Amino acid sequence: MIDQGEETAAAYLAGLGYQILQRNYRSRWGEVDIVAREGPVVVFVEVKRRSSRELGAAVEAVGRGKRYRLIRTAACFLGERGWWHRPCRFDVVAIQEGENVELIRNAF
Repeated sequence: MIDQGEETAAAYLAGLGYQILQRNYRSRWGEVDIVAREGPVVVFVEVKRRSSRELGAAVEAVGRGKRYRLIRTAACFLGERGWWHRPCRFDVVAIQEGENVELIRNAF
């Protein structure tokens, strides 16, 4: 099943020049929605979509536990490919229903 938020985020990132390397990468620690490259930097992207602000802004959903799992999962991705030497960062794409897509670079 296609996740519309992830589709929107992937198209948005591609429009900014990101090269999408993999979608929904899974490890024993969790999942990264999008793994991309921006120049020499490997970017691990978490996509958060909200239909209303009732539960808060989309970006607020990336709490401490989620960040920990993303970091561990990213380490698995880099290790599997022998890419320890490559620079990397974590971005969040926040999609609030009825509003623009927001990219938070170096989110954590």
